Amino acid sequence: MNLKKLFVVLIGLLAASVASADASNEKTPNWFDITSVTITKIDQFDLPVRAEDFLAYANDCSAPVTVTPTPAPASPTPVTPAPAAPTTPTPTTPAQTTPVNPIPGLPTPISPIVPNPTSSPKPSSFDGPVAGMGDIDINAIINLGQKVWGMIQANKAVVTTKTQSASGLPAGIKCWDQLENWRAPRSEVYKVSYANAFGFNVIDLEFSLIYSYGGQVNGVGAYLTNATIQYRKLDVSWGFTVDANVEVPMVTNVGKSTNPVAGMELTLRWKIDSLSHTERTASFFVYGDGRPTQLL
Repeated sequence: MNLKKLFVVLIGLLAASVASADASNEKTPNWFDITSVTITKIDQFDLPVRAEDFLAYANDCSAPVTVTPTPAPASPTPVTPAPAAPTTPTPTTPAQTTPVNPIPGLPTPISPIVPNPTSSPKPSSFDGPVAGMGDIDINAIINLGQKVWGMIQANKAVVTTKTQSASGLPAGIKCWDQLENWRAPRSEVYKVSYANAFGFNVIDLEFSLIYSYGGQVNGVGAYLTNATIQYRKLDVSWGFTVDANVEVPMVTNVGKSTNPVAGMELTLRWKIDSLSHTERTASFFVYGDGRPTQLL
């Protein structure tokens, strides 16, 4: 073999060696490599409208509404003008007796007016859907419920004694049931899926976005109550840990000052721990008039 042919063979062997080294340096896919994350709406329906079914999804108010009746004003105490001389008038019923002025030349004092005991005072409370609810501001929308609560901890649903929820109600309201014309609770079901490099869904999380809408004050406005994100189902493959919580960063008026419409943002925040740590969020905006939910 001459030197030229030997040189060509050596070059070929060197190239093959380099190619083999490059191939061995390529990253081998592993089970924990997440290649896609999808959020899908899989269902929507209105819950039953029977009162007992509605209350099953409606959160109790933090405290019952206590209506304190306005006490009747006290009758004014008759005032007898002070006489110049130390004389004591004979005790009589003020409504029937005119006090005698012992000083000549001064006008006779007017007898005090005794209110009619059969008359009742005019209530000072707001004449709203529930008597005695107090003054309210329909344009100021506030959250009387929770702002943050846990949903999943270490792959298990967080169990609480009562449903955690938020509301978008007019200021001055003590409880959602003081409003009228509530619509049946709406439930929207979503699914979050994590797929790995081998095409397997290693995490499937289903949850429900539930809220009641359409509440009004004397036929005005469209408010929200019992808005929540609830756990439905979680399938997790070996090696992954899921934690999730719900946040309500804001409630606002998306309508007019004369006809308010409550708007609320609910955020589901979750984190995934495996060989690495990742966090993601999904935010939803719901409306008091029932228009379609926006996925932010």
